[in-house]
Amino acid sequence: NNISALDLGQVAATDLSEVFNSNLQNLRQNQSTNVFRSAQGVHVLVVCDVVLSGPDIPTREQIEDQLTDQELSLIARRYLRDLRREAAVNTRF
Repeated sequence: NNISALDLGQVAATDLSEVFNSNLQNLRQNQSTNVFRSAQGVHVLVVCDVVLSGPDIPTREQIEDQLTDQELSLIARRYLRDLRREAAVNTRF
């Protein structure tokens, strides 16, 4: 019975081996992997917390701006669609 538990702390996904990373790939917070084997032994991993970081993560303000832009664009398209629908076209020869 050589069973042990180890807290890895906060680890970037890129710092984990491919075997560990592939088992953690679709997990959310407080979910665990199935039992799996690696060269080091048999493992079960639990995701305690997920922190997104890096230069490509948009800020809250950027997300709000993007959503506002999308909403305004949708309103504008609806308005133009309604104008076209109600427009009277006069053709003169």
